[in-house]
Amino acid sequence: MNRRKCLIVDVWNRPSDANFTVWAAVDEDDEDFLKALDKIPIPFDILFENKAAYLALVNYTQPKLDLASDASSIKPVRPSLFKRYYRYTEYLSIIKSWADEFQSMYLISIGKSFEGRVIPAVVINRESQMDIASVDGDQDGDGDYDDDDVDGTDDSKISHQDGITGSHDRNRNRNNRQPNRRPPNNECKTVVIECGLHAREWASPASCLYLIHFLATTNSPIFKRYQFHIIPIANPDGYAYTWSRVRGARLWRKNRSKRAGVSCIGVDLNRNFNIDWCKIGSSRNPCKENYCGPKPNSEPETRSLVNYYKKLDSEPGECTLLYFTIHSYGQWILWPYGFTKNPPKNLELLETVGQEAINRVNRNIGRRLYRGGQTAQAYKYASSGGSDDWVYSRGFADIAITFETRDNGQYGFLLPPELIVPAAQDAKIAIEAILEKRETMFDGKG
Repeated sequence: MNRRKCLIVDVWNRPSDANFTVWAAVDEDDEDFLKALDKIPIPFDILFENKAAYLALVNYTQPKLDLASDASSIKPVRPSLFKRYYRYTEYLSIIKSWADEFQSMYLISIGKSFEGRVIPAVVINRESQMDIASVDGDQDGDGDYDDDDVDGTDDSKISHQDGITGSHDRNRNRNNRQPNRRPPNNECKTVVIECGLHAREWASPASCLYLIHFLATTNSPIFKRYQFHIIPIANPDGYAYTWSRVRGARLWRKNRSKRAGVSCIGVDLNRNFNIDWCKIGSSRNPCKENYCGPKPNSEPETRSLVNYYKKLDSEPGECTLLYFTIHSYGQWILWPYGFTKNPPKNLELLETVGQEAINRVNRNIGRRLYRGGQTAQAYKYASSGGSDDWVYSRGFADIAITFETRDNGQYGFLLPPELIVPAAQDAKIAIEAILEKRETMFDGKG
């Protein structure tokens, strides 16, 4: 009996056109993959004989952060602070020091990870003081959340006739709770920035760190008009693991959850949300990088995010204008949907602000680095269970953007520290462009 061997391939980026280069990694001793490539007419190059060589390309040594000895770089902040990566605990220490300094900034817990790490959120409101309890989904960090989103109802099934109709009725009663009385759409003043959903994408939390300090200190009127909720490390266990000395840990993608009877560890958090769950671009195999989990919202990290966003949505008179999730890499600015090519309800708005962000970022760089579009079409890769599609489909944000930051493959997930600030500035410019364009479009309209 002939048995076919399954090739385990970790694809790092997705083709967007016929001439696009795809980066992938396989086990160093997997000769079957090379034999398979030899049988198909696709040119390929072996850039590194092993992952260790790739890691060594941008490997750098840095001691652990000592807040006492390094205080001069944190208060006041020096540019050098943003030219290195930090461990999970170091990020918390830095952000906490800023929260102690800036009255408009709060550091809160929205839950805990599988291994018990706090999932932090930073709240910044430059125009008025905030009641911390009003935005904290889980103030004591015990992870005790309701699980009413895992109700067996797939949000993608609401309607597919013209996107997801009906899901943007902001005053509908969800799960029999009192509907949120929202201001007109052009009065929405909350922006959510999510980072670190995938562990190996170090450029994402680093960008969030830069944005947190910028938003807490900027004098730019456009940013001071909004309230920001920033989740800098949504996958703390996975991120902490990438700093370990375990072979291959640096390129770990998933969280670190374990289940009885399953040898493989972790779930891809960006396939675990309850939107067309595990239908496309995801796997039910726990050993795969894009494993969707045993059920929607099965992970404590996912549930923490879900309930926090629901908490924001329930605040009287508050509504989220922009949800902005930062990933790496590829230099893309994308909008819903990722699981279907059907157009979203307010496609014109998404295309207008998205294209403005692309143009503004590229203009600042001086060349066309970033591309974009509706995820499933522009990216040429459909996937279900993503955080952006879930947030948008539930009507929790008028605009949902996935920002795939630098670079386009030279360094991939191992972006050199000297490129952290340019990558973070790209995100800042994109957010600014979206907010300004949105205000211009709705100037004088209710």
